[in-house]
Amino acid sequence: MATIRLSDVQKAYGDHPPVIRRVNLEIAQHEFCVFLGPSGCGKSTLLRMIAGLEDLSEGELHIGGRLVNDVPAAERGVAMVFQSYALFPHMTVFDNMAFGLKLAKQPKDVIERKVREAARILQLDSLLDRHPKALSGGQRQRVAIARLHQRFANASVVYVTHDQIEAMTLADRVVLLHAGADAERFGSIAQSGAPLELYHQPKSRFVAGFIGSPRMNFIDAAVESIEPGRVTVALAAGAQKLVADVDGERLQRGQRVTLGVRPEHLRLDGDEQFIQCATVLSERLGEHSYIHADHAGGTLIAKAPGDTPLVAGERIRVHVPPAACHLFDEQGLALRRSTFEPERAAA
Repeated sequence: MATIRLSDVQKAYGDHPPVIRRVNLEIAQHEFCVFLGPSGCGKSTLLRMIAGLEDLSEGELHIGGRLVNDVPAAERGVAMVFQSYALFPHMTVFDNMAFGLKLAKQPKDVIERKVREAARILQLDSLLDRHPKALSGGQRQRVAIARLHQRFANASVVYVTHDQIEAMTLADRVVLLHAGADAERFGSIAQSGAPLELYHQPKSRFVAGFIGSPRMNFIDAAVESIEPGRVTVALAAGAQKLVADVDGERLQRGQRVTLGVRPEHLRLDGDEQFIQCATVLSERLGEHSYIHADHAGGTLIAKAPGDTPLVAGERIRVHVPPAACHLFDEQGLALRRSTFEPERAAA
């Protein structure tokens, strides 16, 4: 598959509001692109339009420099694998893989060679005699997909999922979609970029909250002061003030904002730039724990070593590194941050 380019693409069914709005996207040759987002945001619809299974209501779709709006699916040079495995339960893996070749009346030796070559690439050699009920998915599937993409380096892959772990694991580029009011205001694409770009430099509160597990902590605040590359905010629920390393050029003193910080960037030994909290629960997961703690503005989650000795109700100071802070304005748009440096955040 060659370069895919979508220009001002929209999709609506009848008189209903569009399910895909103002999509402008270019997927490079060789790229593994993952469409990610919550249910109902239009991921599968967008994929089906590329494959030729849905018509575009507006806009243009080019594949390999060729306008394909009116080109049938079979003539686009695109192959699509559906979410449902659609396997025949009474057939072995070999027979399932050979089914299409048999319908095409391929010679037996050709069928044998092609099935075994595909099985070798997908590491299914030892499973060819098994039936579908004996197979498992999950991580094996992700590894197999990644190996397949590496094997066929000239192919572009577009993959749809609501699972951010799959997206972060597989993708060269993640295209995160949203729906509802945000899609009406900004278009269907919330952000497109490398996985770590969406993680470290989210463009909106939606992106910041969707990427990352557990999700980012959000705290209501107001702008206290603005300096070059740094903004001081006062937490709305108390007198505490925190500093965020962001560009506050478009902010004004007193403006309401949301401060965001990821659980993995917090520390429990803060002597400065901290939030006073009381522990509620310690989720012990072995190597690390997630500490749930109440503060004047709500609840936050902090990641800590697995053997952290905390009990419910214990008073703690949670350190909030300025370099790890995000700020979002009243429209939910992110303020530009300095490049995130883990060493600075931990300092």
